[in-house]
Amino acid sequence: MCWYICYIFFFNISWGLNYYRIPINKQIEDVNYSYDDLNKFTIELIQNINKLHNKLTISDTLKVILPYNFKENSRIAINNYTKLSKKNMSNNNENSLMIKSLKSISNFTNNKNNENIKESIISYPLTYMGFSGYLNPFTHEYNINGLIPNNSIPMVMSHEIAHEIGFSSEMEANFIGYIALINSDNLYYQYFGNTFALKQCLSELQKDNKEIYNSHLSSINRGILKNYREIFEFWDNYNNPLEPIIKKIYDSFLKINKVKNGIRSYNQSLSLILNYNKFYND
Repeated sequence: MCWYICYIFFFNISWGLNYYRIPINKQIEDVNYSYDDLNKFTIELIQNINKLHNKLTISDTLKVILPYNFKENSRIAINNYTKLSKKNMSNNNENSLMIKSLKSISNFTNNKNNENIKESIISYPLTYMGFSGYLNPFTHEYNINGLIPNNSIPMVMSHEIAHEIGFSSEMEANFIGYIALINSDNLYYQYFGNTFALKQCLSELQKDNKEIYNSHLSSINRGILKNYREIFEFWDNYNNPLEPIIKKIYDSFLKINKVKNGIRSYNQSLSLILNYNKFYND
């Protein structure tokens, strides 16, 4: 019992208190979006991603292949956040989603380096449990599953760095990771940031309007769909009876730590993404 109390104490003073911060979606007045907002943004995303895809491949039927190794990806991921922390905001409206969501990033200093990002020594167990990475709350090291497809690395690294900065919920970490990717100078990282957002848009449209969903799907370069298929097939190969049990335990852990929607919050960053882009376009 004593060791458990010590663990909880050190977990909270090292990082766990971030679970008690007011989440972004509670800091802004309106995170709702309409079907028209979603549909319009999806169309814009597809156009943008198709253009990026055409720049990164020689054919619209070829999938994009990230050409960097683990260390290079680590350096790019850190540089993306360093750039974002220095980014000038022309709009100084303190009530805006932009300012509120980037407050913590502005404290991200240059003493961060790619040595903080490590390839996990337990990648096989992580894969069978269905996890791409995790932040060690005691050492503040980002541990990345070394078995996942290289094309997953940009979003996973960006997600874990967002946790280290202090964004505790999975929804917020996905949102901040997305911002870091689309603001990158690197076209590959822009591409994978936008495809992350598009996947969430398509998932919602599939629930609401199958006809519109299929119409959008047909307008996406086939190579982009192959990128999605690659990730799906990887995780499908590791399906096992243990994974849902582990996910249920993790879901309970998140809920105990003030993440109301638990593991479902991974897929709930779309409202923040839509409002972020609406802020930029207004």
